[in-house]
Amino acid sequence: MQLPFRRLPKSLTIDDVEYPMRTDFRFWLALPELEDLSVLFLGKNPSFMGYFSSEAIEKIVEFYHCGKEVEQNESSVNVLDFKVDENLIYAAFKQSYNMDLYDLETDELHWHKFKALLDGLPPNTALSKVIEIRAYDGDDPDYKKLRDKFALPGKLTEEQEVAGKKFDEVFK
Repeated sequence: MQLPFRRLPKSLTIDDVEYPMRTDFRFWLALPELEDLSVLFLGKNPSFMGYFSSEAIEKIVEFYHCGKEVEQNESSVNVLDFKVDENLIYAAFKQSYNMDLYDLETDELHWHKFKALLDGLPPNTALSKVIEIRAYDGDDPDYKKLRDKFALPGKLTEEQEVAGKKFDEVFK
């Protein structure tokens, strides 16, 4: 039996060695852009000459996803970007929890707590509304325009995709 509200992890065990780690949400928000994963650890880290084993990478990813299985689906749409949506995340936490993310001390908010609060944001926040718009996959042209307006950078709008396909057909 696994008890609810287990203690939050503060280290990763890799090859039977425990590595204390930084649990502050700010480090984990930056994970997708990190070039050196050793900054996630306090003191020693599980790298060998700057390289991390596949087991170490798996454990880091598992911590990032709070121990939950994540389904890899190519058709899924990315509806949240921590960097692009930073202001919306800040405003949603302030509105919903009266929590000022900028004023928190380091290690005051564990990554797993941050993710739980983020997942539990009520639908009346601007962030929740933007996520809902980005996730829209219906046929309403007005909603499609909104979805394209709020799309994350690097994502092509539906019109751009159609134009790109036509371009490919003509110039193949």
